[in-house]
Amino acid sequence: MNEYSISYEAINNYKEPVTEAIFEFMVLPCNDDSQITVDFSFDNSLGETIFQYRNVFGFQVTRIRTDKSFDKLAFSLKAKVRKRNAISTHTTTTSSIDEEIILHSSDFYLDNFLYLKKTPFTAMPEKFQEKILKKASDQPISAYLQDLNHHVGNLITLQKESKSLENTIEDILESGKGVSQDFAHLFIAICRANGVPARFVSGYLNEGLDYSSYATMHAWAEALVPGYGWVGYDPANIKKVDVNYIKVAHGVDYRDCSPIKGVIKTKNSSAHDTFHRVEVIEQQSKTLSQ
Repeated sequence: MNEYSISYEAINNYKEPVTEAIFEFMVLPCNDDSQITVDFSFDNSLGETIFQYRNVFGFQVTRIRTDKSFDKLAFSLKAKVRKRNAISTHTTTTSSIDEEIILHSSDFYLDNFLYLKKTPFTAMPEKFQEKILKKASDQPISAYLQDLNHHVGNLITLQKESKSLENTIEDILESGKGVSQDFAHLFIAICRANGVPARFVSGYLNEGLDYSSYATMHAWAEALVPGYGWVGYDPANIKKVDVNYIKVAHGVDYRDCSPIKGVIKTKNSSAHDTFHRVEVIEQQSKTLSQ
């Protein structure tokens, strides 16, 4: 196993005093077959009690409610996560012919409807249909997804930050650039256009020479391979998800995985600026048995 120390910090500065607020954070790494969170702690500058609940997808949401007046909120998470060494290859005994039959079956569609439907973030406009990489009927899904990862990774340019969290596929393709969540939405949109279920994933990336996430939370996609299961792809880095990716949550698109949401009450303007900082450190000094 690999162990990582994760630090997340969000600071909101408001131009007008806030008199009442509810904030929700989805930043705690989940527990699944590939990872386990062994320790974590939260802190907030308002000194408010922290509540936790699970969303409809089963992921942990951290909530803060306050009726104190404030013009600044600082929230932080510190966590330790152990990752199991990922298998680099994904094999299935399902033939490409059987995969195609499964993809077109009504049972498969109903079981995976959430991850096949179009959303405002994943609808491919008619004028950009030529950007869709078509899956050949005799092509194994795993091979197609590998090709798609490269296709999307070379379709737009990775940028450091985005002026909007509401970019549609049309916005992304017209600008020719985007952040990791834009790459993920584009990958998902093309998967769904080919009848392959795909979902949005948020989390943390242990950055290195071959990875880029610009010290913020990272986004990637998972696609469903019949006979095997969900497999992660990071088109922003043109990588298959491995031990360096620490998952927080998945959903239909970004809105299901947004790291911070809030409802605030002010007398006038709710204008504010937000600062996010993420740090992932691999604990190389420890040898952990699997």
